[in-house]
Amino acid sequence: MLILWFQLLAFALSLWLGLYVFRRGQQFQPARLAGIALILYAFIIAMQLVWQLAETPPAEFTLRLVWPIWLFTSVFWIGAIEHLPFQHQPYDWAKLWRKGLVPFSLFFAGLTVGTDFIIDFANQGRGPYYAVYAAFHIVLILSSFLAVVIEYWHQRQRVFGWLIIAAVGLACSALLLFYPLGQLAPLWVWPAIAGDMIILGVVIAALDAFETGTKFLPELLRAFVQTFGVIALIVIQVIVITLVWQDVPQIAFPTLLALITTVIVLFQFSDVLQSTLDRLLYPVSDVDRTQLRALEAAVARKSISSLPADDFEQFAKIVRRALSDLNNLPRLAASPLLDLPQLGGTSPLEKAQALRDELQQRIQNLKPNTTDTFDQNTAWRHYNVLYYPYVVGLKPHSRRGIAPETEADYQAVLAWFRADVPERTLYNWQTTAARVLAQDLWDSYKA
Repeated sequence: MLILWFQLLAFALSLWLGLYVFRRGQQFQPARLAGIALILYAFIIAMQLVWQLAETPPAEFTLRLVWPIWLFTSVFWIGAIEHLPFQHQPYDWAKLWRKGLVPFSLFFAGLTVGTDFIIDFANQGRGPYYAVYAAFHIVLILSSFLAVVIEYWHQRQRVFGWLIIAAVGLACSALLLFYPLGQLAPLWVWPAIAGDMIILGVVIAALDAFETGTKFLPELLRAFVQTFGVIALIVIQVIVITLVWQDVPQIAFPTLLALITTVIVLFQFSDVLQSTLDRLLYPVSDVDRTQLRALEAAVARKSISSLPADDFEQFAKIVRRALSDLNNLPRLAASPLLDLPQLGGTSPLEKAQALRDELQQRIQNLKPNTTDTFDQNTAWRHYNVLYYPYVVGLKPHSRRGIAPETEADYQAVLAWFRADVPERTLYNWQTTAARVLAQDLWDSYKA
């Protein structure tokens, strides 16, 4: 019975943290991938709970569905790590993940669902290529371990140490899962794997908070207490009802699964649900309620963030994130840069607009003193990589690039980006240009 409660707790934490990281890190690719990995793993834990409580073995179709989901949990977990902005890597891990690991994983998933090559579901045994599948799965995890070890060797940052612990733990858990002494892995393996997944989620959320310049723990704890306070009330009520009626866990645990899922989803998507209701109840309105709600959330995040007084590195990261949010006023309203003394306005919206104007002017200051509108030489680099993606809205490595009605005006710019500025190079150049702009802001801020 105790292991069931641990699994239920692991499910709740994985689902909550997955949705929290995914929703919060919309501008941070590792956060989105880590969120998906946690959500997928929460689904696996839920299925394990249901199977343990059921009186009949799971259907073959369900088993064929769950095994590929477990594989893709690792795939997204690895993707989250390999999309981190590492500085000392011999390979482009993100490109290797997209063009190598994902296609191979799809191939193995197809074999698992459509054949008995990996698992003989009819006889509940291993297929002829099970060992290859398991080895591939573990190699995925070890590849992320290698990337983190290389980065830790160069930077010695504590955050990479935590990632190493998570990778080692997940690799050990995977070995127990795929190569158990008996036919089934011990039940405690599933909560143990959840611990590794949660470490990853917390680290990625901390990195995302560091990139945005917000304080990590206050916001995380507020969201945790808000959600799990309600969950605790529900669990206590179900336990009391179960004790009074002396019911069996087969009813209590599935009920708790459903209720906990509902609470977590409602809290994480409350803004989406409220916006949908607003559109239904107020189809004609002069007030943009969605933007006002986003601004309200931004003000709450801003209240637990502050502009660093003596840390230029943190200040530069805050500027970098503000540039990526340049055309999104609600997100810009959460930036600690709203505390810059030269900004006008009194309300968060007015300050966000003033900050956008200030950043756009600083970007214009990077342009060489000439009447030309575009050039490819080095002197234009900082201006080009900030102005066109952030002010104009070009997405050089996206298939859409820019709205069709204005694309003709920027054909030469798009051609230059796509031919001479690979995605990784663009990221590095933008980081350098943002530091130049941040230094300019920092000097005026400290003056």
